[in-house]
Amino acid sequence: VLQRIPIKVRNAGEAIASGEGVNPSLVAGLIAQESAFNPLAVSSAKAIGLTQVTELAGKHVLATYKDYPTYPNLNEYSVPMIKTLIITGELNEENEWRLNPLTSIRGGIHYLKFVENYWLNKTNRKILLKHYKHEEEILDDLILASYNSGPYRVKKALSKGGKIWLESEHLGEARKYVRKVKSYCYHFAANNK
Repeated sequence: VLQRIPIKVRNAGEAIASGEGVNPSLVAGLIAQESAFNPLAVSSAKAIGLTQVTELAGKHVLATYKDYPTYPNLNEYSVPMIKTLIITGELNEENEWRLNPLTSIRGGIHYLKFVENYWLNKTNRKILLKHYKHEEEILDDLILASYNSGPYRVKKALSKGGKIWLESEHLGEARKYVRKVKSYCYHFAANNK
C-alpha cells in the first residue's frame, strides 16, 4: 500500500508531520481512512480533500492560516454540485485550500493539534483524569474520535460513560474510525522501518 501512495503526498505528509511534532504514521493513517489518499475526495458531510476537513473544523484552521483560499459559500452547495465543480475544474486547489494536498495536510494536522489542546486544557484534562490515571493512556483515541465526531460529542460521552466512553451509541462511527486509523498507523509505521 505504501508504494501506491503518490510519492509527493507521502513525502509532504512525512515532512509536515515531523515539522509539527506529529507522528507521520498517524497522519498517513488518518489520510488513508479519511480520503484513501484522494486529494479530490468529498464526503457526504462536505468534508473535502486528503484530510477531509469540514467547514466547521476549517474555521479553526483558517483562524491561523488566514491566507488559505476558500471558495465562496461552498457549504451552501449540495455534495453532487461540489463534486461537479471539482470535476469541471471550477473548484480547485487554487481557490479552495482543502483541495491542495500540502495545505490539506497542514490543515488536518493543525486541527489534530487543536483537538489535542482542547483535551489538554485545564477543564477537559480534569474530566480525562477523573477516569484515567494518565492522559497518555487514552489521548490518541480521544483526539481521533474528536477529529471524526467533534470534541463536544466525545466529551459528553466521556463525562457520561467514563472508561467505556467509546462504546456510546452516539460514537458508533467514531469507534470504527479510531480502530481503522490506528490499524493504518501501525501498518505505515511497520512499513517505514
